[in-house]
Amino acid sequence: MKKGVGLCLVILCMATSFAAKAAKEVPTFRIEIPKDPSIEVPAEPSLIPGDAIESEPLFNEDLIEPETREPSDEPDVQEGDDGTEPSKNTEDTEPANPVNVFYGDEKLPDAVKTLRAKLIDVARSGDIERLRPIFEGFNHPPQVSFDGDGDAVNFLKESSGDGEGVEVLAILIEVLESGYVHREEGEEGEIFIWPYFVDTPLDSLTPIQLVELFRIVTAGDYIDMQDYGAYIFYRVGITPDGELKFFVAGD
Repeated sequence: MKKGVGLCLVILCMATSFAAKAAKEVPTFRIEIPKDPSIEVPAEPSLIPGDAIESEPLFNEDLIEPETREPSDEPDVQEGDDGTEPSKNTEDTEPANPVNVFYGDEKLPDAVKTLRAKLIDVARSGDIERLRPIFEGFNHPPQVSFDGDGDAVNFLKESSGDGEGVEVLAILIEVLESGYVHREEGEEGEIFIWPYFVDTPLDSLTPIQLVELFRIVTAGDYIDMQDYGAYIFYRVGITPDGELKFFVAGD
């Protein structure tokens, strides 16, 4: 037991001695490399004041070709006193002769109002023969065709798609219930004409007016009228004294 303790003490002393030797400071050496005179070492950069730097233009104005502009036939727009473009003359955009359209019978003379009501009443009856006494009561029979004289009622009956005049009577109602125009007011040829499309350019009709037109004609008729350039379907003309001048299709 004593031998073992002595051996441990010997080993411990040896380890302590080895650690002490290892802890000794290791000497260091400084090695200087000689300078090579052939190598130039750049000096430290110096700061240049900002106001000492001359600014160069980003581009050379002498190299830019002046913009060329082709001559134009359009007149130059002149500005107004306030620097804005002068407004256009509204008279150039408005129709030269706007059409005054009237509806109902409020503005009709009494004689015209009475005849219009009679014609609508007969048309609603479906009996075209009831037009005969009305036509015969005028000094001159109304014009119903462009071919010449003849029995007006018979011609209307034959012109009707059903052969009995019912279709024509239906057209008469739609025409007289549409808007009308008053031509030559106060003149010798003064007359009230239905529908107002006879005096209205077809290419100027609004959607609402087209609905009114399609109550009288079909879309196919409308296309034909556009090709012709005017309304060419049935129209009614009544003089201020209540005489039916025409109930005719055409222009």
